[in-house]
Amino acid sequence: VNYHATTSDFVQTDVHDTGFLGSPFLRVYHIPSVRERVRGQLQAMADAGATLLKTSIWLVYDPASPTDVAYQWAFPPTLQELSNLATYINDVAQTHSADGRYLDMHLGLGWLWCAEYTYSGGFETVGHCGLTWDQFVDRSKQSIRGILSHIASITRPDGAKAVSLFYLQGELSLSIPNQDRFVKDVLPFFMQQCRTTGITGSVYFYVPGRESLVMSPNMS
Repeated sequence: VNYHATTSDFVQTDVHDTGFLGSPFLRVYHIPSVRERVRGQLQAMADAGATLLKTSIWLVYDPASPTDVAYQWAFPPTLQELSNLATYINDVAQTHSADGRYLDMHLGLGWLWCAEYTYSGGFETVGHCGLTWDQFVDRSKQSIRGILSHIASITRPDGAKAVSLFYLQGELSLSIPNQDRFVKDVLPFFMQQCRTTGITGSVYFYVPGRESLVMSPNMS
């Protein structure tokens, strides 16, 4: 189950609209009513037979200029966001079905706006916040280190890691600008940090092309 919002209203929710209960919930998970609703949905999914959740985190805004859009996280994340994530992962880890099955958990990162490294704002910068490549890499490492440090020690009651798999990014394609640099400068650090914590780090690659070409014996 892909789970990062409590309703279908993913983009429009304002972090200050507490009456809406925070559809994209991670950034506002410290609000008791948001946490209560999520915990109820977690239990309902477990009871319905769900075994695996995947929650995505979108790194978006500069911490010096916070946005009001609930799905957007700072790049690098704030302490409140990281604390919320740890609380959420703990709640997932404690959730089990009536017959005792615990939920497995995967995390994934998305890279937008300030973190949108595939966008070049000129020869010297990437993203929409004027970051140099070195600044982008430094913020990426801060983000990875911060997230892993808050979730690495969380285990389920059966002793398994609460988060078993962490995607640095989905649908990487080396034909997209700067993704080769991302693989070279960020991926090795990410994998090393994951190994240190005992969480499996991963990416998956997107290969554009028609099935007739990809399945051809002449495809190289």
